[in-house]
Amino acid sequence: MDNHTAMSRAMHFRISEDQYRRYEAEAVAAGLRLSDFLRRRLEAADRIADELAQLRLAVLDGESPQSDPISKATEPTTAVTLEVLLLLRSIVPPSQLRSAHADIERMGLRPWSPASQS
Repeated sequence: MDNHTAMSRAMHFRISEDQYRRYEAEAVAAGLRLSDFLRRRLEAADRIADELAQLRLAVLDGESPQSDPISKATEPTTAVTLEVLLLLRSIVPPSQLRSAHADIERMGLRPWSPASQS
């Protein structure tokens, strides 16, 4: 079954001329029709939002109250580091994320993924 026959709902929305030109150029570079390109971007954004939510939960699950002053002193640094990592993960294209995961695996570590949390 072709992707277009499975799609039954059309959406219409307005974007600026600049956005249209940028997305159209990116679609051409990717060899896709603009509608397919935008659909993939929306789906990727949904996946990223889900992964971020799961990553936040994983981080929160790993938190525990710490009483020693040295640990307390590093909490703001840890929070900033985690926030930066979450923001980076939300904007990195999938190809760069795969490359980072490959680098982590070469170091003998297991990269985080939503599936690894189950």
